Amino acid sequence: MVILILITHLHLKNKMIKNNKYKNMLSLFPFSLFDINFIPETASSFDKFLFYLLILGLLTLWSFIDIVGHFIVLYLIDHKKIEEKYPKFRYLIKYFKRVNYYFLTFEIIFFISIYLMLIGICINLIIFK
Repeated sequence: MVILILITHLHLKNKMIKNNKYKNMLSLFPFSLFDINFIPETASSFDKFLFYLLILGLLTLWSFIDIVGHFIVLYLIDHKKIEEKYPKFRYLIKYFKRVNYYFLTFEIIFFISIYLMLIGICINLIIFK
């Protein structure tokens, strides 16, 4: 299913490149299927670059909020001792905690990689004006 979506996306992206209508949003994967121009045509290349940095910053903010949410849920499960209050759901709670740790690991790796990307882009911009 995911492969079919990616193939469809690449096909639509190739059509957009041929039509040259959406040249500003080709690198924004989730938004490139919509008929919305996020960046005006008259924007300079530096303005476009700042916009893409803003998108990366918003992704890290969303990831940070998600990480905090995972920690809060795990803390509440342990602090309120839900497993002892509801012994019927003990297996389900343990499964939820285990899966939540995997999601948390993925989110932390995503968060750190985006921030390293932001730092690398900014250093590259400073050094290689």
